[in-house]
Amino acid sequence: LDREKQRTINQRLHQLLEARSAGAVDCGTLDITLYRDDLNRMTHQQPEVRTTEIEGFSELLSLRTQTTAGEHQLSGTIIHGQPHIVQLDGYWLDFIPQGYLLVDEHKDQPGLVGQIGTLLGQAGINISFVQLGRKERGGLAAMVLGIDEPLPEAALEEIRRVEPVQLARFASL
Repeated sequence: LDREKQRTINQRLHQLLEARSAGAVDCGTLDITLYRDDLNRMTHQQPEVRTTEIEGFSELLSLRTQTTAGEHQLSGTIIHGQPHIVQLDGYWLDFIPQGYLLVDEHKDQPGLVGQIGTLLGQAGINISFVQLGRKERGGLAAMVLGIDEPLPEAALEEIRRVEPVQLARFASL
């Protein structure tokens, strides 16, 4: 990755880490890793090979941070000249980190996407994309929704009250 692409991914990943965590992320706590052709180059640390994390990607940038809410990790790459997030806290997804995003973690069960869509529709907010990732059927899952308008706090609170939702955050990138 050239420096400009790496900087763009880094900024977007940092913004998403802040949205995903309970508070602001201190850049000094980020563990930034660039994977290229099965070689790991770590900024300010000794190299270490992690081939399982780069499966299917020739270039992958991962950021990891520790907050009071626990560890968070995001991985991204460039696809067709655009930065893409491909992993969020262990959930495999694929989305471009831009615009308004609703990020949640929930128990995987039927009907949740419809419930969230209905609540957003009632708030007059259109969905531009949905990405879901889960580790196992019926377990925890993550959902990222691209939305066309900023999410009002009242709508976010309603989404947080939906039974299987464990965490819901709004991000404006």
